[in-house]
Amino acid sequence: VAQNPTGSEMTHASLMGCDTNAAITTQVHENIAATPGFSVYPDPATASDVISMHIASAGGNASYAVYDLVGKEMFHKDLGTASQNHVEKINISSLSNGMYILKLTIDGSSSSKEIIKN
Repeated sequence: VAQNPTGSEMTHASLMGCDTNAAITTQVHENIAATPGFSVYPDPATASDVISMHIASAGGNASYAVYDLVGKEMFHKDLGTASQNHVEKINISSLSNGMYILKLTIDGSSSSKEIIKN
């Protein structure tokens, strides 16, 4: 039994005959997509202007972006469908020495790693 906006009582048909003082337990099941797993090497990048990103799991629509520490996007690339154990070579020669964030997104789920260019 609940009050509706007009002030009169209303009863849901499925609750007819229920003890109104009984505790009701509910469960919520969420389908949370797994965060994409990946590794980056070499890190720090010293002798090379190319780093490799190894995507551990297969997924759908994938992309990555590199950000500076203030959040400015330095560059972005759409990868299409990422296969399991995909290795993407990333040319970082346009970046100054410093720390950056590499963000991988697969089907809306994202994961980030810090990368350092020396």
